[in-house]
Amino acid sequence: MKKTAAVSNNTSDRIRNMKVVVGIPALNEERTIATVILKAKPHCDQIIVCDDGSSDMTAAISEALGATVIKHPYNKGYGAALDSIFSQARAAKADILVTLDGDNQHDPASIPALIAPIMDDSADIVIGSRFLGNNNIPNHRKVGIKIINDVTNSTGDHDTTDTQSGFRAYGRKAIESIKITEMGMSASTEILLKANSNKLRLKEVPVEIKYETRPSPTGSVKQGSSVLLNTLKLISIDRPLVFYGIPSMIFLGIGLVFGAWSAISYATDGVLPASLALIAIGSTLLGFLFFSLMMMIWVVVSVARDKLGN
Repeated sequence: MKKTAAVSNNTSDRIRNMKVVVGIPALNEERTIATVILKAKPHCDQIIVCDDGSSDMTAAISEALGATVIKHPYNKGYGAALDSIFSQARAAKADILVTLDGDNQHDPASIPALIAPIMDDSADIVIGSRFLGNNNIPNHRKVGIKIINDVTNSTGDHDTTDTQSGFRAYGRKAIESIKITEMGMSASTEILLKANSNKLRLKEVPVEIKYETRPSPTGSVKQGSSVLLNTLKLISIDRPLVFYGIPSMIFLGIGLVFGAWSAISYATDGVLPASLALIAIGSTLLGFLFFSLMMMIWVVVSVARDKLGN
């Protein structure tokens, strides 16, 4: 099938032989899944739909339209659906995997622009950013995503404007090297952390997104809080020396300052200030606690990575 993208002539033969697969995680999307599949078909060779425990006709509609359907017996989560799609893409020997949502928020017409940097070998992962396009994003989502962006970007070399975008393209190297373990929405962050660890090249392109129904601020806050907490968990595992080492040094420094202050007060006045001493002791204990956690997690993670070869 023909793929369209702006690339140089000297790569045309390689591009013609590239297999582009579109992966769609879906949960109860019978109203929109047909539209997404039909719009995506002109831009790919194969479509994979992961039906993540739907109770409607999502799987049947997808199969009728020629998609390869993976069925989860129950709702495992967004990350689990992505993991199934990645596994199927590896089995299909995909050169490029494009992921997009099944609710018609992402426009498949943007697929050529999304895969172009991979086709011209300037990126391994391309993110379709809502914040680079002309989108009317609800304010509470802007704030939430900005916080998660700042936390995620603090750990790596990339300054990503939309770390939570599900509209992405992955080259062969990314497809083969990224194994998703997070079952929920924080899988988007996990992928970026692993991309950084594997020295994968990342780019962003502007895309448009449609919010057909206004999301509930309460639901978005709940989801955003969960993603943020899981992001912090992932960072603590990925970079324990930084995540625990910095607080350890801060608390030990506070303990040293207040300990010295207490000692000087006792030497000059003959009285040990209880409040200063308590702050010194508490800070020192917290410092050693964070240091111990840092060393334990660092050793465990290092051993695990050596065994897994990653």
